[in-house]
Amino acid sequence: MRRPRPPSSQQGFTLVELLVVALIGGVLVGSLLQAFDAARQRGRRADAVDALLALQGAQARHHGRHGRYAQRLAELRQPDHSRQGHWRLSLEDVGNDGWRAVAQRVDAAGDADCMRLTLQVRGTEVVTGPHARCWPG
Repeated sequence: MRRPRPPSSQQGFTLVELLVVALIGGVLVGSLLQAFDAARQRGRRADAVDALLALQGAQARHHGRHGRYAQRLAELRQPDHSRQGHWRLSLEDVGNDGWRAVAQRVDAAGDADCMRLTLQVRGTEVVTGPHARCWPG
């Protein structure tokens, strides 16, 4: 016949178990922070794309009314910044056959490859830059 074991006087977790749990928690938090930062950067790029597409529509309307493209944002009654304020907007290379709009990041934090987004229109051709990954969709 077996005798029942007396209850152990040591209860709780060992130091190794606690370190393993802390390590797993740290890895999960690190992964979540990277995912959060990537989503935040995509949101900021979407703010720039929205502003550039609004400029494209305004330029098309202006060209339809006046037969020429606007040289300045003020002619389009468009602000010089994006809706959320992360991007400064400008028009470049305006001519009879097309124009280029530029969104330049105001702050230099993160996303180094997409600090300057461009939308160039020449006739019926529309070219975006600098990289396809900078443009959602």
